[in-house]
Amino acid sequence: MEVKHWSLPNGATCIVVEMKGTTLTCIDFWCKGGSIYELKEEEGMAHFLEHMIFKGSKNLKEGEFDLKIESLGGSSNAATGLDDVHYHVLVPPEKTEEGLKLILELLLFPKIEQDAFDMEKEVVLEEIAQNIDQTD
Repeated sequence: MEVKHWSLPNGATCIVVEMKGTTLTCIDFWCKGGSIYELKEEEGMAHFLEHMIFKGSKNLKEGEFDLKIESLGGSSNAATGLDDVHYHVLVPPEKTEEGLKLILELLLFPKIEQDAFDMEKEVVLEEIAQNIDQTD
C-alpha cells in the first residue's frame, strides 16, 4: 500500500492511499475545529456547524447533496470530535470526481437559512442534553 502526501499553498495537507481491490473510495475532509477550541459560551458550536453544512449550499438545495451522493451509489456522514470535525463521502471509485465536486460544493459554499438554523439548533441542544444524561 502506497501513501502519497503533499501540502497545498493554503497549508492544507492531502493524503492519498490506494488500496487495491476496494469497492469504495472514501473522500474525507478533516478540519481543526472540534469542541476543545470552543469558549464556555460557545459550547456545541462545532457540532452545530457540522450539522448546518448539510443544509445546502450556493448550488444545492437542502437534501440535494444526499440524494446526489446516493444516486452515485454512495453515502455521506460527518462527526465532531474533541479537536476535529470531519466530513466524508463513500462512492464507487469511478464516481470519485463527482463525489469530490459535491462535497467541495457543500464545504466551500454552505448556505445557512434562518429556518434551518432554528430547527437544527433545537436538534443539537437535544443531543447535548442526551450526552449530559449519559455520562459514560
